[in-house]
Amino acid sequence: MFKENLYQPFEILLREHEVFPLEEHQHSFFEAVYILSGDGTFEVFRNDDEARKFEYSTGSLFLIPPNTTHCFRILKRSRFLFVRFTDRYVDEYMDAKAKHALYLSYSTPKIDLSGRELTAAGEIFALLESETELVREFSEGLVRSSANIVLSLTARALCRNTASDGGICPASDTEREMHMLQYIQMNIHRPELLKSEWLSKHFGLSKGYIGRYFRSHFNETLRQYVNRNRMKRVEYLVANSRMAVKEIAYDMGFTDSCHLVRKFREHCGMSPMQYRRKCVLDRKEKRQAYR
Repeated sequence: MFKENLYQPFEILLREHEVFPLEEHQHSFFEAVYILSGDGTFEVFRNDDEARKFEYSTGSLFLIPPNTTHCFRILKRSRFLFVRFTDRYVDEYMDAKAKHALYLSYSTPKIDLSGRELTAAGEIFALLESETELVREFSEGLVRSSANIVLSLTARALCRNTASDGGICPASDTEREMHMLQYIQMNIHRPELLKSEWLSKHFGLSKGYIGRYFRSHFNETLRQYVNRNRMKRVEYLVANSRMAVKEIAYDMGFTDSCHLVRKFREHCGMSPMQYRRKCVLDRKEKRQAYR
């Protein structure tokens, strides 16, 4: 199955298709998808391979979390606006509650906005479309600010809809879970501190509860969550620093550079140095495209 990676924290794409170019695929990042025009079906697949289908039309909004198998089936020529962003982008621009809310999209990727939110989102996406098609002075700042508003509206809608369904919403009664997620991110380079036994004692949560929490909210085990976020941090360091692989391995708690290289190949399908060279080339191509 094709799995796409994002080589910068954030990007926006405009695409128009009669037939979507990809069949079932995954991303290593979040992707918010707004339907500017057209009709069709969005399908998302769970571990049991059974597809959940959502009809879409002009104005529909979806949030696809990382490592989620999905595809679009187009019935009428469709124009899409994709807002793509990484975990690291969320860490930098959104608070812990909003980040947690975005992960609720594992349960329900279709975003149901209220009346005023829907109107505001439509106007913001129209602005994003305009600024993406024709890059002008201050376009980058406008795009980034507008996208962050959309993500905040999305987080609010996910939280509201989950609460109405009797689920867990990131509010005051889930502060321990919020602190646990923050603790994991702060100590992602020290996996020995991120085992369920340690987290259970540290946060007063049973190991069974922790296991259910990660399966429910992130569609993966605690170990998978830690490994994924650890490798995302490694990926960022490889792409955005001049650190040697040996240094990154030491800083991120790997036994040696060979261990890191093996895990990196499993994560990205290439060696760290191949990935670094690819990122450099991609950045050069993007700079040339904007000239």
